[in-house]
Amino acid sequence: MANDLERFFKSIDFLEQEYFLNTVIEKVIYLKEKDLFKVYLKNKEVIPFEFVNKLLECASKGIKKEKKCLIIFEYENIES
Repeated sequence: MANDLERFFKSIDFLEQEYFLNTVIEKVIYLKEKDLFKVYLKNKEVIPFEFVNKLLECASKGIKKEKKCLIIFEYENIES
């Protein structure tokens, strides 16, 4: 797991990282007017909903519980 992603997960107190081993941070955008970070995560395969949901719950509390955070996912392989 990339150091940037590991640091991000620590900053939002997300501990269940085993499903995100192939995930990378594509980019991070800070919207000053909204005081919001948009974090774009990319993974080859779709991550199971329960782990994505836990990640989103942690992110909703904010980065270091101070800065608002929105996560946007991108997947390379999506099968229906």
